[in-house]
Amino acid sequence: MKKIYLIILLLITFLSVNFAFANDDLITDSILSNKEIKYNVSENNDTVYNVSVNPQNIKDTCGNMVFGGNQVPSFAHSQTILPLLIDAGFNNIRSDMWLETILPQNITYEDYINNVNDVQNPDTWDYSNMELAVLAKKAGMKVMMIISYCPAWLSYNGKTNGVPKDFNVYADIVRKVYSRYYKYIDWVEVYNEPGYFLTIDSSPYQSVGKALADIYMTCVNVVRNITPNMPMGGTSVVPFSDGGVGGITNGDFFTDTRINKNNFNFYSHHVYADYGIPTTQETVTRVKGQLAKFGYGDLPVYFTEWSTSINNTADTITYTGTQSHIFVGNCLINWMRDGITGAEHWNYLQAAHVGVTEAGIAADAHGMYKWNTITKQGELLPKAYVFKLMSKTLGLGIGENKVIETTGDASSLNIASFINANGIVSTVFVNDKTTDIVVNLNCILSGVTDIEKNVVTFTDKGETGETVSFTSNNGITNCSVTIPAMSVTGIKYTIN
Repeated sequence: MKKIYLIILLLITFLSVNFAFANDDLITDSILSNKEIKYNVSENNDTVYNVSVNPQNIKDTCGNMVFGGNQVPSFAHSQTILPLLIDAGFNNIRSDMWLETILPQNITYEDYINNVNDVQNPDTWDYSNMELAVLAKKAGMKVMMIISYCPAWLSYNGKTNGVPKDFNVYADIVRKVYSRYYKYIDWVEVYNEPGYFLTIDSSPYQSVGKALADIYMTCVNVVRNITPNMPMGGTSVVPFSDGGVGGITNGDFFTDTRINKNNFNFYSHHVYADYGIPTTQETVTRVKGQLAKFGYGDLPVYFTEWSTSINNTADTITYTGTQSHIFVGNCLINWMRDGITGAEHWNYLQAAHVGVTEAGIAADAHGMYKWNTITKQGELLPKAYVFKLMSKTLGLGIGENKVIETTGDASSLNIASFINANGIVSTVFVNDKTTDIVVNLNCILSGVTDIEKNVVTFTDKGETGETVSFTSNNGITNCSVTIPAMSVTGIKYTIN
């Protein structure tokens, strides 16, 4: 009996190994998802839930720039990946100006002042990283440019996170870079996570917020002199060192009388569970409530970095694994329903630990695509297709959207409904359960000619729509829709 068992076990092992080696993607997935449960077959759930959508009751508005990300893929991959991102409905990118690397790093402050070796000449500087943002802009994305950090030789502490010791030189550098690239920029954000990356060591400043205000106003004077109407903002503070949105850094910054709503137009906020609030539970309402302490509660809010965790060694389930699309769907629905203006996922880079990363290629555990080193082709990860569903298929990436009333007893689902900039009504469902859920969906909408259902799962990109049967009576359109297990599902209404 033991011999028979052993033979069977060896046979199963042999077949499993050969099957895996026949499919590189399965090898990747098995390495990636060893802590995950994959849901290939749904159980039946006999309960039918009722959901009602009322386009006549506008609850809020939300921006269309929520389908963004950070960091342009490396040059070697950009030509392939940027068109895929555009096709998937990604419409904006947040990128760095890289002041700390544009100029030669082996010079001194005195060298710059005395123009040694023509170092003040911007034609001699290295703009390689800035050119990545140009590629994104030319591909069709809007660009949020971060003016941040400092050449080490120009800072009080001799590091790139220091405060500039000569703001005239700092302004000169910013002016030369910005004047070269402003036509590729749609928003300017000043500094990134000052509590982490702005150090007042060896400087005369007693407060990060006060130092930040001087940096900000220097940038305002440069940017607005060249582009008077350029939207500008910040400050992406973090809880640990800044006290969060309502903490001391923002307090010192916003109480500077030079800062006002004419020169500070939007607030940049970062959302990671490490920062104290689970990512899907952060709200625009909370952030605006904190900003209200300083009189800025009505500012547009951008979640300019977001992921489950800032820790690149965390498990991959919600980064690149089987629940990543659910995580993305919940974040986008929650924040759009709460009136967010824009958001940029961290990040657009190659996903680390998914396949092979070649030398010289920027990769990150939070990345958006995988790369085939043999064919030299890239492929977006499943979470990217939630962006495509909402941004392109439902048209929520076109322009400002209206958030409309959605009610019912389907507490097992996360649901939100919208009217896009072209007047198209849609409803998005996130089902994070292991069973299909049936919904009796009523919409107060006349003249409906077609209802289309698109489903994104870990294995289905949702690019092929399914026509849903419906009835209309007295201005109410009714249909029965099945929301598959572990899916993000979009329902779109077409009217005359």
